[in-house]
Amino acid sequence: MNTEVISVESTEKKAVDVDTAIAIFSKYTDENGDLSMAHMYPYYSEDVVFKDSIQTIEGMKGFRAMGDRLLERCQKGYRMEVHSGAQRGDKIFLHWTMHMRFMGTSWAPVDGTSILSLNKEGLICAQRDHYDLWGDTFSVIPGVSRLYAWFVQK
Repeated sequence: MNTEVISVESTEKKAVDVDTAIAIFSKYTDENGDLSMAHMYPYYSEDVVFKDSIQTIEGMKGFRAMGDRLLERCQKGYRMEVHSGAQRGDKIFLHWTMHMRFMGTSWAPVDGTSILSLNKEGLICAQRDHYDLWGDTFSVIPGVSRLYAWFVQK
């Protein structure tokens, strides 16, 4: 596994393999212990397309802004646990649990997968995340969890 220390200030683009992807997804703080995703950015192409169940983001500027919004909402706590990864050609598959804690809530674990597509330079040019946002998030909100469980059973 690649355990290279990643400088937050680094702008040099770096190729990705499955071990590197696991390492960068597992890290969620900077050298000062503050929540940060800046260490990930050198591994993404400038024209990256990110897609999940609620949004599509095009370009590095939008991708950085999305990461900043996520961490701003999770100031009470955030961590990423990567369970496994595999690579076939220019595709990397990661299985993970994202643990988030929003103001006034307990920890909300969100289980998911990411499919990373690499360009010819080995940079991540597309990321598609799959997860059950509603079920995982609603499960920690008092009262709403029972209502959601009732709703999906009907």
